[in-house]
Amino acid sequence: MTPFNGRLGSTFLSIVTMSLSTIRCWLTPGRAASTSMSSRVADPSFTRDVAIGGNAYSQALQREFNLKFENANRLKRAIPVHGVTYGDAEPLIRAVTQDLLQEINKSLDFFRATAKTDHFDNLVLSGGCSRIEGLAEALCERFEADVQPFDPLDRVTVDPQVLSVEERVDLGPMLAVAVGLALRQVGDR
Repeated sequence: MTPFNGRLGSTFLSIVTMSLSTIRCWLTPGRAASTSMSSRVADPSFTRDVAIGGNAYSQALQREFNLKFENANRLKRAIPVHGVTYGDAEPLIRAVTQDLLQEINKSLDFFRATAKTDHFDNLVLSGGCSRIEGLAEALCERFEADVQPFDPLDRVTVDPQVLSVEERVDLGPMLAVAVGLALRQVGDR
């Protein structure tokens, strides 16, 4: 268990509105590790880092298909590279996803036991690895919960000539830390 991540927490608490009874799980799969945070209202009650992140996908794809790191990163987002299609890679990606889901399940089991609740209302997905093909669907199926991408720009006016709607949807989940840093005020730690 790790302390609540201040940058992500600042973003989450500033942007997300929740009713008093809402319980959310925020999953941030990063490059080297994934963080899961469960909260009721705006009080993060549990965070946990697991040692499975985007690199686990990339390394598995590199080994299996003899790819460079950059190409493995493209393939995990369903972009074909050097004759390798997503269909070729899908079984391997699903296997890594299952490992990640198992770790997330451990986090949620602990949260459920300590929060004395057997449910959460939805999963909020952020981070660059949230774009891994099939991850959101696998989360939805495994945990029988609504999975939504986190949009840290939800309450920010963005000029569509600077950042198109498509770019905003694609990049949004990766901007949580940057927006959290931008929301900091003098004296914040």
